[in-house]
Amino acid sequence: MGLYDRDYTKHNYTPPQNRNYGGSQITPAVKALLIINCIVYVVNELTGRQLSTMFALVNGGEYLWQVWRLIGYQFLHANMMHIMLNMLGLYFLGNTLERHWGSKKFIIFYLSCGVVGGLFFFLFTLLGFVSYPAILVGASGAVLGLLAACAILFPHFVVFFLIFPVPIRKAAVILPVIYLMTILTGGHNSGGEAAHLGGLLAGAAYLLYPKYKSRIGFSSHKAVDFTTPFAHMRNDNQKVSSIEVDRILKKVSDKGLHSLTEAEKQTLRRATEQHQNKNI
Repeated sequence: MGLYDRDYTKHNYTPPQNRNYGGSQITPAVKALLIINCIVYVVNELTGRQLSTMFALVNGGEYLWQVWRLIGYQFLHANMMHIMLNMLGLYFLGNTLERHWGSKKFIIFYLSCGVVGGLFFFLFTLLGFVSYPAILVGASGAVLGLLAACAILFPHFVVFFLIFPVPIRKAAVILPVIYLMTILTGGHNSGGEAAHLGGLLAGAAYLLYPKYKSRIGFSSHKAVDFTTPFAHMRNDNQKVSSIEVDRILKKVSDKGLHSLTEAEKQTLRRATEQHQNKNI
């Protein structure tokens, strides 16, 4: 988001009283994904699961080279309960992330987590923990990537684990342990659990890696912390806080540009210059 695209700079801006991150209005990419998944499910059932033959992941033989299946399997589901649970997760977690990131970034993240889930399915097959042949379908890996991202970005969220409300960060810790134990002990649906684990770890890694890299001193001047857009923009070794920028822009909206102190004007100029340099 550009410095002057923020809500504070818009004419007659009124601050929201109660911002609901989940929101009641469905976002475009989530809506499209829900529709596509439902259509694919109906068509697959009506055609005797012909789509599963073409797009489901199979951990062996010539299927290993059919890379389109890494995307296709995410839109297939085994039964009504399977698709219903995944679509509920997509709806409740996806709307929040799409509003936070935008549609393009959200859809890339979602599908990428599903791809990593498929790769974990193959990885644990090679390690001998998933039997051969096995078939993998479902959006669970992608949805669990959303859960990991929300646990990092929105830790106040609460999700239902079976029938019990659980803080989302606790769920993000408990679930991978359960998945890993199921895989290592050869439990039921170990292939599916491998995909769940892969999607969840992919989502967490995407959010945590920039922070880890900057913490150990290897981040470049263009590294960006997704939760604080201006946190890594530097000029003369000085950070410009996104919170400070928001405060200044709010002050401009309420009282006008003339109300700013010289220090606030310099902070705003520096943030603008750093944002422009980042995009060069």
